[in-house]
Amino acid sequence: MPKNRDLKRRDTTTPKATPPRGIGAAAYAGGLIAIIVALVCASALALSQLDVFTLPGCGANSGCAGAAASAFGKIPVPGLAEPWSVSFLGVAYFVAVGLAWLISRRGVSAGLKLVLVLGAFGSLFWMTVMLTRADELLCKYCVGTHLANFALVGIALFAGGSARNTRAALATV
Repeated sequence: MPKNRDLKRRDTTTPKATPPRGIGAAAYAGGLIAIIVALVCASALALSQLDVFTLPGCGANSGCAGAAASAFGKIPVPGLAEPWSVSFLGVAYFVAVGLAWLISRRGVSAGLKLVLVLGAFGSLFWMTVMLTRADELLCKYCVGTHLANFALVGIALFAGGSARNTRAALATV
């Protein structure tokens, strides 16, 4: 009869998960800068749509005016008589993303990464529209907004760390 000490004990404990890593200070600051640049550009466009002021380089025959007046410059909103300017959508998006980024110091959640990637697809769509008709629709403020959005997505995906919720969400898949 074997003795208890001769039996090999199996380790039934689960391996310890590595703790989530947060966003580095440079990446966090870079993300904030990208959000601020995008928000300033989108806000300037939105205010110009409300006739608060005229942006430099955005006159009546400019690419900015062409983009705003095109079919791709407005979004129909149910319940509103007038469609929304795409710049209003940009302001709303970057305010929401900016607030989410501010509370993501410990890492970017899977949900925020998903929102950012979907936003990047939107930017890719509008940039493609602008570049295919650059002589009519190219707007430097729109380009600035979309490039800042691409920078933010790159920072979030490649230097954004991982939040605890990200690991939990991935573990359930």
